[in-house]
Amino acid sequence: MSDIENIDPNSKPENTVNDTNDTENISLDAIVKSLLKLSPKCIVGTLNNFFDLSLDPDTVIIKPRDGGFQRADLNYDEIEADSISEIDKKLYHLEIQTIKDKSMPSRMVGYGISLAQETYEYIDGKLVLTMPYQAVLYLEENKNIEDVEVKIIFPNNTSVEYAIPTKRLWEFSIGELHEREMYNLLPLKVFSHRKKLKYIASKKNISEEEKLRQITAEKEHLLDTIRELHGIMKNILPVLEDNDVHSMFLAMTNIVENLNHNFIKDDKFKVEVIDMTKTFYDPAVEERGIIKGIDQATLDIAKKALINGANKEFIASITGLSYDEIEELKESL
Repeated sequence: MSDIENIDPNSKPENTVNDTNDTENISLDAIVKSLLKLSPKCIVGTLNNFFDLSLDPDTVIIKPRDGGFQRADLNYDEIEADSISEIDKKLYHLEIQTIKDKSMPSRMVGYGISLAQETYEYIDGKLVLTMPYQAVLYLEENKNIEDVEVKIIFPNNTSVEYAIPTKRLWEFSIGELHEREMYNLLPLKVFSHRKKLKYIASKKNISEEEKLRQITAEKEHLLDTIRELHGIMKNILPVLEDNDVHSMFLAMTNIVENLNHNFIKDDKFKVEVIDMTKTFYDPAVEERGIIKGIDQATLDIAKKALINGANKEFIASITGLSYDEIEELKESL
């Protein structure tokens, strides 16, 4: 059995690889957030499964909320993306985390209290803070990730204990995400290949030829994932709204481009993925009569990249915008 087949998905790389820069951090953060702000038909399944709800995507009214609290800038390995929604006057907070984070319980408590302070009320002369419903989703496989559990001890020695639902993306197959209608999480499945690619790229005890062979093998697995996702997304196309289609394909393509840029480094692979996407995406979009234009998710990604000093070439590569469109957007900031 080859080294690539013996890789422990929970082992640490022999050496770390500087596989990103600030503009890529911003891009990933914007991509994940865009998937959490899609139409109810795309996100209700995720809310139902994470918070044990039975929302109807055709009737539910979801009001996106801004967290309203400051967070430190984190690197790619610790990327976070908040989704805070108000449904029937109740707040639901989903935190997405790439890797294990020991501070997650305290962070969730801090976020929860910050949100509770926004909706405090006085009842019978007492200040009442209502904590939001919360859940955590981890993207990158790690057997050591524990459920988020909290115990708060007060000065009078009374205490409160509660558990925050902790979900792991790798425990859901693409088929299961489809069956449970967790459509907005489908594009993130391509991210599952990052850990193995990073592990291979960081290995020092093998030849460059063997490293290339292993990366090529994992690239083929990635292509299989993309093909499976294309098949599923084609099946759910009738239930998706116009912006959902573009945002999901944009997210998947951009994450794949990041993996290619940092680890695979194959220009032909980039073209192959784009061609695969176009083969399905362009006819499907035109068949539904969707007007081609710049959607909000693309604008958000481009704006954040511009604000943080990214050049036009990088922004064009991750958004598909022309240089003129990027320049016009820059002038509007």
